[in-house]
Amino acid sequence: MTMKLGRGAAAGLALAALCILPLGTAVSDGEGPAPRWTLELVLSVAGIYRVTDEAGPVAGNYSFTVRWQGTLERDDVDWRLTHGQCALEDWKAQEQPAPKSRGRVMTIEDFKDMPAFRFHYILQDKGRVMIDFGMDGFPIPLNPSRESFLLTLPASGKTTQPGPGVKYDDFVVDGSNLVQFGEGEFADAALEKEFAWTWRRNQSALEQDVTIHCYQSHKAQLTVRVRLGSDRDI
Repeated sequence: MTMKLGRGAAAGLALAALCILPLGTAVSDGEGPAPRWTLELVLSVAGIYRVTDEAGPVAGNYSFTVRWQGTLERDDVDWRLTHGQCALEDWKAQEQPAPKSRGRVMTIEDFKDMPAFRFHYILQDKGRVMIDFGMDGFPIPLNPSRESFLLTLPASGKTTQPGPGVKYDDFVVDGSNLVQFGEGEFADAALEKEFAWTWRRNQSALEQDVTIHCYQSHKAQLTVRVRLGSDRDI
């Protein structure tokens, strides 16, 4: 179950995620509780978009941070991933109207839709452990336009649940969004790893006698932290 991120003090996102995956690390001896690790993802994003028709460009910019926290627990020969909490932090957005339109400047209060984070799975393949996540965007622009487009937000490389009509990985122009680890890295008491990438795409739509163009770009920085501990540490 995924819920959209809310505002202010109520901006936390309640997102349930439970999945099991085979890993070959840290076996319990059967005495006492199984080891448990806290898992934290901090995703910071800054982006722009521009939708252009005969009235000129509607230009928007936005930024936010998503903080997802949960636990990893040994389950016999598998791992169990359990959701703890998720919140939207520092959500900012603004949109400027096209020069020849009757639109207006849109501020954060006008953005009724907000980013939604989805933690899909943790996957393992040939000794590599991969984190699989995506995000839901919303229609842009907010100002009147002959055509609307879906705001594309970050996703992990090779995600099993790509957004509608978008091959996200094909438009990563710098860095890498493949969020993966060596299987042995999870044997350490503490692990912190950073990932960063830039995404950019041009789209167009033909509407009667005019072509509407949409340019989008964002930069994403992801920090993944894993450490021994319990859910009380979250």
